[in-house]
Amino acid sequence: MKKGFNSHIKGLALTSFCHGGGAARVDTKDGKILRIRPLHYDEAYTAAEIGQWKVTARGKHSNRS
Repeated sequence: MKKGFNSHIKGLALTSFCHGGGAARVDTKDGKILRIRPLHYDEAYTAAEIGQWKVTARGKHSNRS
């Protein structure tokens, strides 16, 4: 990580996490906000680690990858 550069995870709701707002990654440098990006919960995993699931209903299959 670059010197003076930090990345924080913040809730966007008025009451913080889990109450109607998403989370964001806030990048700062020397105490100033550089950018605010949406937080992707799956960014630390590969597609193989997340895996796949299959739903069978009424004899039909639905795959999700």
